[in-house]
Amino acid sequence: LGGEFCGDGCTSNCNAVAECGPNSAPGHENCPLNVCCSKFGFCGSTDDFCGANCVGDHCGSPSIPTDVNSAVTSRLIGYYEGWASARPCDQWYPDNIPSAGYTHLNYAFASIDPTTFAVVPASASDVPQYKAFTNLKQSNPNLKTYISVGGWSFNDPPTQHVFSDMSSTDANRQAFANSLVNFMVTYGFDGVDIDWEYPVACERGGVPEDTANMVAMFKTLRDTFSASGHTFGLTFTAPSSYWYLQHFDLLGLLSYADWVNLMTYDLHGVWDAKDVFIGNIVQAHTNLTEIEQSVQLLQRVGVPLDRIVLGLGFYGRSFQLTDPSCSTPGCAFNGPAPGGPCTAADGTLSFSEIQNILLTNSLSPVYDKTAQVKYLVYDTNDWVSYDDKDTFTAKIDWAKGAGLGGLMVWSADQDDFK
Repeated sequence: LGGEFCGDGCTSNCNAVAECGPNSAPGHENCPLNVCCSKFGFCGSTDDFCGANCVGDHCGSPSIPTDVNSAVTSRLIGYYEGWASARPCDQWYPDNIPSAGYTHLNYAFASIDPTTFAVVPASASDVPQYKAFTNLKQSNPNLKTYISVGGWSFNDPPTQHVFSDMSSTDANRQAFANSLVNFMVTYGFDGVDIDWEYPVACERGGVPEDTANMVAMFKTLRDTFSASGHTFGLTFTAPSSYWYLQHFDLLGLLSYADWVNLMTYDLHGVWDAKDVFIGNIVQAHTNLTEIEQSVQLLQRVGVPLDRIVLGLGFYGRSFQLTDPSCSTPGCAFNGPAPGGPCTAADGTLSFSEIQNILLTNSLSPVYDKTAQVKYLVYDTNDWVSYDDKDTFTAKIDWAKGAGLGGLMVWSADQDDFK
């Protein structure tokens, strides 16, 4: 790229521009999220981009503190999957949640009507559970219960355009906000968590206008909450990957939201097989090293660390190994391992299901202290990575040292009953 190659003598693709740097299109010299630009014109946040090959104003990586010693457990959020009560085994109802251990509980999910943009139950079975969920405050008066709106599946067809459509006009945003207030009052919720997965991303139904429209929607929500006379909370989830996070105006959203719930899990899965830079190799989905890199993405745009809530996974990501004799991170996989008997989702196992595998097979996991994860091989060639008391403690200690603003768990219902 550049005049040396694209000037006189160029024979094809002479108008090509770089992703960033001096050979990029006007206005694209810097990378989204202020990540580094390599001398070859590509955006990234690893040493290959931020080290000696870096050009421009955003080289190097932010430094995460290690000695803040924040009261990170003073905000402990648990998500509850509304469908957990319909499992064939290990059913969890709202009453099963150990609510005394949480400061906030988020019910997943409510949906949005594609025509009226009213907030509606995701399923008819959710309706009685909403009240049972918010009634948990009777045994824990300090508990706050939130409704989480959206979720991954909501951004699949046929509803994948609803967030974009709802946030696209003043009238649509106001209709959503008014309905949300009525919904929270009706069922006794104290706030809302917006789980839009993901704005702008075309493969998730997004459009370029989503970034600005999402901020406008948050402003409408905050203004409507204030006018209602209620002190509703407002939070949102954010992905840990640069690919999706680049389309979030984090500071714009946080001018109206209380904090961001960072989904620092699902860092890896069977989808890696389609990524030419990763491929079909087993890796832990909650690797602490990569969690640190995810937090740095938010730091790069100036998000205060105490506005970030760290996500923890009460489940594991599982794979079928290509060769059972090669079982360390980096070994090849053929596809997802079969789902567990209760959660029944290929490629995942709940913490409860993992504990049952360990107990019934007398297995011992491998403890990777660098990544702060555990993993094990079971049923000959199935591999799963997960967290337990040891690795959760390490991650919580890291979050305390970094000065993060809290912890959240996906999901409380995937724990065992111990």
